[in-house]
Amino acid sequence: MLDPFLAWWHRLPTWGTWAAVILCLLSVDAIRMAWGDRRPVGAFFEALVALLIYWGAAIGLFVGGIWGGVKVAERSSFLGWVAGFAIYVAVAAVVFSVSAHIPGVGWRVDRLMQSRDDDY
Repeated sequence: MLDPFLAWWHRLPTWGTWAAVILCLLSVDAIRMAWGDRRPVGAFFEALVALLIYWGAAIGLFVGGIWGGVKVAERSSFLGWVAGFAIYVAVAAVVFSVSAHIPGVGWRVDRLMQSRDDDY
């Protein structure tokens, strides 16, 4: 039963394998978040999109800030730190303000950003 899936999964490139694993882990968390909702399928996809935005932004902003800072630091070391921080803040503002206007997803992203150790 799992042989066709495993054969397909092993044919993926390295980045595809990692993306599939991350998507599976986020799907499990999205199922947890959608459990008990009146419309579980819609809530699952909304939660999955919210998790992709949240974790994608968290990792992508960090990497983008470092990359931009290193590119600017090749010319001036102090400006590299400033540029990296500015890229992080500017892209974060755009990503989270745009995600706030997606119906069904905005409040979930906001709730994820406000939660620390509490259950979603």
